[in-house]
Amino acid sequence: MAALPSTTPLVKSAELGCSDVRPPPSPAFSSKPGLLFYVMVDSVAKTLDKIVANGGIVVQPIGADAPEITARFSDPAGNVIGLYQQPS
Repeated sequence: MAALPSTTPLVKSAELGCSDVRPPPSPAFSSKPGLLFYVMVDSVAKTLDKIVANGGIVVQPIGADAPEITARFSDPAGNVIGLYQQPS
C-alpha cells in the first residue's frame, strides 16, 4: 500500500495567480459525515497502523460494526473514510 499523499499542493501558487496555496485547516470532526465511503483492504489492522503513522486519526476502531471487519479514520484534512476487510 502506498503512503498517504502529503498536503503539499500539486500546483505552484504562482500558476494560480495567488500568493499562497495551503490546504484548509482541519475542521472539528463531525459525528455525522456528509459522505462516507469505504475502501476494501487486505488487513484493516495493518492499514490503520500505516494511516496513524502518516498523520491519520482513528475515529471508529475495529469491531464497532461486528461481525463486519471495519474501521473509520480521518485524514489530516478532517475527511472521514471507512476501511472494510472481507471476512476470510
